[in-house]
Amino acid sequence: MSLSTIISPFMGIIEQVLDKVLPSNMDKATADKIKAEAQAQFVQNALAEEGKFRKFILEYEGRASDIGPWMAGFRASLRPVVSYAVYGTVVYLTLTGQVIAQGMWNLVLIITAFWFGERALRNVAPAIKDLMRR
Repeated sequence: MSLSTIISPFMGIIEQVLDKVLPSNMDKATADKIKAEAQAQFVQNALAEEGKFRKFILEYEGRASDIGPWMAGFRASLRPVVSYAVYGTVVYLTLTGQVIAQGMWNLVLIITAFWFGERALRNVAPAIKDLMRR
């Protein structure tokens, strides 16, 4: 997911807040300049935070080039294997007529959100942005 997908809905919020805060008698060019500067500062701060997070991850987990092929394969397959195990367990419990605990349904929800949440967020973000403009 790109950073722009995440921060784009906030641009409308910034504009709305500034519309409420800036004096109503301010000329449009000055108001637009202030809004553009505020949005640019927001993007700059978001990019800086993303850079810090990426640096932390690389320091904590290491670069892919620093680990062997077995560990790289294990890291790449861990999430899908866990997902298949949870879904397989739910299918087995359903087919055998056993009661599925709420905790297992919570795992199914979390895993489904992990695999498909980005796509949903990408599709919903423009709608949120449109709502914020109204």
